[in-house]
Amino acid sequence: MNNECNIQYWDGNYATFENMVVFSHKVFIKKDLKWMVFSRKDGVFQWVHTDDEPSYDSEDPPVMMKINYIKWNFSVFNDEGVKEYTEVTMIAGINDVEYIWIVNWDGLQAVLIPHEEAIGDIHYFKFHNTFNLSELKYDQSTMIFDHKSSKIEKREDPYNVDCFFTKEQFVEYYGSTLEWDFMNPKNVFKRNMIGLWIVDNGKHLPCQSVNHLLDKMIETFL
Repeated sequence: MNNECNIQYWDGNYATFENMVVFSHKVFIKKDLKWMVFSRKDGVFQWVHTDDEPSYDSEDPPVMMKINYIKWNFSVFNDEGVKEYTEVTMIAGINDVEYIWIVNWDGLQAVLIPHEEAIGDIHYFKFHNTFNLSELKYDQSTMIFDHKSSKIEKREDPYNVDCFFTKEQFVEYYGSTLEWDFMNPKNVFKRNMIGLWIVDNGKHLPCQSVNHLLDKMIETFL
């Protein structure tokens, strides 16, 4: 356990205490003995009921933390005013950032990206302009929220800024999924954040550190 942030690891026990958030393949919380997930319903981020549950792996158990130690914020990426996807950043700690999670929201459902896959050990997020996760409302409906939608995912063309196309359109134009894979939202986020970090801090870093960051950026294209 991390005493500063009250970080624990979920042991697969379904009698998990309320007000404890479990970071599995999604962001879960127990409310009135039922699982809820961080999601978006009627245009509002909130906890909604789910028939899903955290995935337990004894070798890599999900992190579990008290909700009042977690803050969050989000960015919306648009295509000419049409919402394409939202990236939610959840950060945990007291005075310094200890853990970071990224939640990709594509209009269908929110899917968690573990912090080590999101940005590795680059912990430069701060706590300004964030919301306390404990203030997020709970959906009062007991119905399972259905995320199904007819919306089709689009990604930005890497060679044409602000131009978004479906996977089928990428394949039709480029002849493969290579460019589509380049623009995976998770990879784009990592790429942009690492680039920003280098621009803001590169002159203060030794060449070895800058090269390490560049290697991490290159990995987002592989």
